[in-house]
Amino acid sequence: MVKWPERVNITPEGIATLEDILVTSYNQILGEINSATNFGVANRKVILAQIDAHLQTMGVNVNDFISTEIPAQYKDGANDAVNQLTDLGAEVAVKTGFNTVHTEAINALVSDTASSFADAMQGVHRSAQRLLSAAVKQQITQNIATGMAQGSTLDAVKKQIKGTLADNGLDSLVDKSGRSWTLDRYAEMLYRTKMAEARNLGMVNRMAENGYDLVQVSAHGAIDVCGPWEGQILSTTGATREYEGESISTVQQATDDGLFHPNCRHALNAIVPYLAANAYGYDKTSKTYVKGQINILAKQAAK
Repeated sequence: MVKWPERVNITPEGIATLEDILVTSYNQILGEINSATNFGVANRKVILAQIDAHLQTMGVNVNDFISTEIPAQYKDGANDAVNQLTDLGAEVAVKTGFNTVHTEAINALVSDTASSFADAMQGVHRSAQRLLSAAVKQQITQNIATGMAQGSTLDAVKKQIKGTLADNGLDSLVDKSGRSWTLDRYAEMLYRTKMAEARNLGMVNRMAENGYDLVQVSAHGAIDVCGPWEGQILSTTGATREYEGESISTVQQATDDGLFHPNCRHALNAIVPYLAANAYGYDKTSKTYVKGQINILAKQAAK
């Protein structure tokens, strides 16, 4: 019998790899600032150019990484759809292969992830730019006050910058919703969010290819904004308006309501109405999976 996964499977190794890419480049950027001999206007431009070069390299490395990871997760989702439908006893005509629709979906996921990362990296540039601009202004002001560019003045500026970096770093990684992230937390969030999105889309598209529309949201007792959606039956396309006499939402409506927020690992799983008794559903009361309770649990979740 089928027991649905509680979460999308995310490997610690994948998170660690992405973190390493980001942190390595980040440390190189900090090194450019800390090793600067002065913070005059001309040198500021040189430092920013070096920082941009590191950001570009970081972007290439991240894009190479996600171009491998996202297709793999998408294919896992497609395979999950086939395995779950087969275990339920449903007819599955298309089990392997990826046509143009699948390829376009994968490419769109990769492009969206790259775009999200590029937007966030611009925050590092802006943060460094503000920091260096402030250093230039401070150095000029102190030079004017003392009448000359003294070594003690430069030392004071560098000390202040290093203090700022030690206290705050360049923590200007901002996502599309305006949330700020430290570098390591951003790497983890980006990986978890986009890999889950890829897996779920692979699942949905393979199901649609075989003529199935309904999915159930996985459950593990979440208490955040996803909690109310756990166990609910959703339509992937909007073609199905109700299930067991109850109105149901679409995957997009659930997403708009907060399901699949950053760091979310909820999985979508295959449901075939006339075979639902073969599947296990999550019982919020007992906090266990119960065989043959999909219909009942879906109604409970909708209340």
